[in-house]
Amino acid sequence: MAAQLYAELQEIRTLLIQVQMEVERLTRQLNQELEQPKTYTLSSLVGLGASGLTDVSERHDEYVGEAILNEYIR
Repeated sequence: MAAQLYAELQEIRTLLIQVQMEVERLTRQLNQELEQPKTYTLSSLVGLGASGLTDVSERHDEYVGEAILNEYIR
């Protein structure tokens, strides 16, 4: 009985080490991705939300320009 418990504990320790190594790998990967600069095009803004406005397709350039100006002014 004690030998079986000891074997199970060893297996759990091995699994915990593997989990810890995977967490460290994923953390490094996430940090690398967060360090990379993000590039966005203005067209990526189109269709992101629903404003309830009916003339968005007709005046979308104007709305995008206003949004950029407001962001620049902040």
